Amino acid sequence: MSQNFRENESFSNEKPDVSISRRKLLSTLGVAGAALAAGGILGGGSMRTAFGEGATVTEAVYGNGNDACTTAPCVIAVTLSEMRTSLTPDPACTYYVKDSGQEGFFLYDPADTATQDDNGLTIVSSAGARYKRTAVADLNLKWFGAKGDNAADDTQAVQAAVAAAQQLGMAVYAPAGTYLISAPIVLDSAAKPIRISGDGVYTTFFKPHPDFTEANPLEAIFKFNDTLVANRYEFAEFGIVSGQLLDPKRMRYGIYSTKLSHTAFRRLCIQGTQTAALGIGYGWCNDIDSCEFSFNSGDGLLFTAGQLNALNVVNTKIFANAGIGINMAYEGLEVRIQGCTIEKNAACGIYVKKGSFNLSIYSCYFEGNAETGLTFTNPAMIVKASIILNGNVSATEPQAIQNRYPSQNVTITDNFVSVGSEDYFVAGYAVEIGLEIRKNTFLHSGTVREYTLLRTGTNKTGLGAMAKGIIIRDNDVPSNYKPYLNLKTLAIDNVPLSDNTGFHTSKIRHIPRVNYSPALSSFVKIRDFGRPGVFGSAAQQYRQKEVYSFTGEAVPDQWGFSIDLAQYPELAGVYMYFGLYVKQSAANMNTQLFITGTGANTQGYGSNTAWRITSSIVKMPDTGIVNFCVGMIADSAAKTLYIAHPVLSEIGVPYDYYF
Repeated sequence: MSQNFRENESFSNEKPDVSISRRKLLSTLGVAGAALAAGGILGGGSMRTAFGEGATVTEAVYGNGNDACTTAPCVIAVTLSEMRTSLTPDPACTYYVKDSGQEGFFLYDPADTATQDDNGLTIVSSAGARYKRTAVADLNLKWFGAKGDNAADDTQAVQAAVAAAQQLGMAVYAPAGTYLISAPIVLDSAAKPIRISGDGVYTTFFKPHPDFTEANPLEAIFKFNDTLVANRYEFAEFGIVSGQLLDPKRMRYGIYSTKLSHTAFRRLCIQGTQTAALGIGYGWCNDIDSCEFSFNSGDGLLFTAGQLNALNVVNTKIFANAGIGINMAYEGLEVRIQGCTIEKNAACGIYVKKGSFNLSIYSCYFEGNAETGLTFTNPAMIVKASIILNGNVSATEPQAIQNRYPSQNVTITDNFVSVGSEDYFVAGYAVEIGLEIRKNTFLHSGTVREYTLLRTGTNKTGLGAMAKGIIIRDNDVPSNYKPYLNLKTLAIDNVPLSDNTGFHTSKIRHIPRVNYSPALSSFVKIRDFGRPGVFGSAAQQYRQKEVYSFTGEAVPDQWGFSIDLAQYPELAGVYMYFGLYVKQSAANMNTQLFITGTGANTQGYGSNTAWRITSSIVKMPDTGIVNFCVGMIADSAAKTLYIAHPVLSEIGVPYDYYF
């Protein structure tokens, strides 16, 4: 009987006195392991079967009707060390590597003289023989020497597995264990995309080597080199941790990229990073699904570059991060945040620093975000809100509030909010078009709290931040929580004085549709400068409304009306806008609006000679008389300012509602 399985020791020509049948081999290795012996070799060598050319899997395992091998080829059990040093290669044999964790079948490829030893797929002997692992679906990290024992440095093995997978376009599998990493595992953006998966977020872990400290952290566990836009990767079913929950944070990122598309992050748990659990940038069609980013010193998710388009963050837990839950530090297009738990993130839940176009936040659970809030230096203030829409990216004013990069079409709907230390649900300082807050449910019990849906508007620094096109409707507190939570609609910082506040387009449900302004024919002189001019009917109409005009002086006295809060107690403390249609007869003139205590609203000379809306806002005092008036500024008395349809209404009533 010919030799078919040798426990190799000396590799002499003497036959051992034991043999093993294919059936016994099957019971020892398992069906899948034995069947692999019939597969082809990887990586450029000639394709052959382990038990003869053309053999079926059944014949390869059991032989041609015989219980034991009677002819070559054979299966020889060896160690990797023996394969490298003392084995005489035989193309007719299949070699079974029995090293723990690296088990598998190899074939000698006499045609290959160049492939490098990667310790997993190709083993090169001291004599230069190349042994190739037979075909498999996933590349096991342990084949490449990774221990996963939370003691050995597995960096080289993991990097070798990733490099081999990217060369072949295969997947990487990380069995249960803890893999210590001492340098970022680099994924080549220009190579083939791969999938890296483990046995689950509670069984497979990647962890910085203990040599790293908070002062000297590892940059990232997985890092793309960003030579191109990395495309169609997947990370799934593993955890990235810095250590135990309260251990020092010894890495900056879990996974980092600035160019990424069509990539999925599924069922990952990343904890213990300094900057962010996951940093991704420019790209499109990326999915973050059923992940957890928790207990990080920085942010949960961080935008690392602009134009991050078609990003979906769904069913993800973003919990107890010391920074921001989702930090949109650069612009995004079509970002969808759905079904997420965003809880106990100290700075805020979601921060849009730069413009986001078509941002949807819906069906999420918010609780206890913004314990410390975000600190702004220009103007100096702390904002405690679940969601902040800022509109600023500036090297000189990184923490400024301004309207340089406003968002558009932001929809925040169907969320459930358990109110904690935050004061506002949304702080919207820069939304140019379409901020909609609707159908959100709020609850709080215990100490009575006041909580505001939207905080907006400041011109304290002259940076012009403003939210326009606001829609707020159908937000409520369950009846059994109403005694504990006073839900207010709007708070406006440092009431802005601008030519066009944008609040005249707002639509807020349950605001009384009342115009408190009298007709122009009832206006009286409010501010007397000793330049009477003429304020009177222009004998024309605009949109079926009477038109009055200023003539006779370059800067005439101002006309308007007064509101006595003793007669209108419902307006005490209410935000109002005062607006009119205006048209100037020529360039080098403009409109002044004056509200008691706010000063004149003047934008200087303009050239627009078409009808337009000009408006300003005021928070009404609790008592007293408030004056509202309009005036003209021009560079000569020969010019005329036309005025139509004055409106004084609570913010939330669209200006054109009255037509």
